[in-house]
Amino acid sequence: MPRMTKDDDPEAYIEAFEQMATQTGLDRSQWGHQLGALVIDEAQAAYRALSREEAQDYEAVKAAILYRLEISPESYRQAFKARKSRVVREEWERPMGLGISAEEYRRDLQDRIQKAQRIARHNVREAQERQETHYNRRVKHRTFQSSDQVLVSIPTTASKQLAMWQGPFTVIRQVGPVDYEVSKPGHLWEQQVYHVNHLKEWKTPQAWIAQEKAGEGDLGPLCPGLGRTILEEAVHLSDELDNHQ
Repeated sequence: MPRMTKDDDPEAYIEAFEQMATQTGLDRSQWGHQLGALVIDEAQAAYRALSREEAQDYEAVKAAILYRLEISPESYRQAFKARKSRVVREEWERPMGLGISAEEYRRDLQDRIQKAQRIARHNVREAQERQETHYNRRVKHRTFQSSDQVLVSIPTTASKQLAMWQGPFTVIRQVGPVDYEVSKPGHLWEQQVYHVNHLKEWKTPQAWIAQEKAGEGDLGPLCPGLGRTILEEAVHLSDELDNHQ
């Protein structure tokens, strides 16, 4: 590596030295001596002021030179980061072959994603409103009072996926806008809370009351002989049958 000149930037020269030493496979224990032999003026004076042990430590040699040149390690690290950031920024802004840079592509992609999210949220909201409207057309608002008799939709013992209306059971109280506590004597959970969708009113079966006589207006005219007493003499019995048969 050529010797340092007055026109060289000390930081850039040291960085180039480190790259060259790494590429050539120079033993790191020799880095301090090699750098001390290549620098000039104030940097050379800083190297010569070190003890023999310190001169063998490359980091100590580097720190002494930078300190003598009023370049602190912190400023060196900041300058190094600034150069790296500039390289990254230049690479990020470099055209991608599509006529735009990576930064422009990122902004365009971000705008597209945000637009797609807005469209998706709008579609979801519209779908929910349609489903709500369709559901509300068929739903009936139901309320129950304490001591009302209800049927409860309970999964069967054969399958939890299959539910059947069981009951009647008694409503104890309303515990929420759409929740009711129900008493189920004889079950594992004798008192349990159910959503109103799992309940329906129990209607007591009404007995059919048969009419003894139907008027003509109900069933039409009477058939001939209907309701008349049939005389035993009018019935012809076979000669093979007696009166008891």
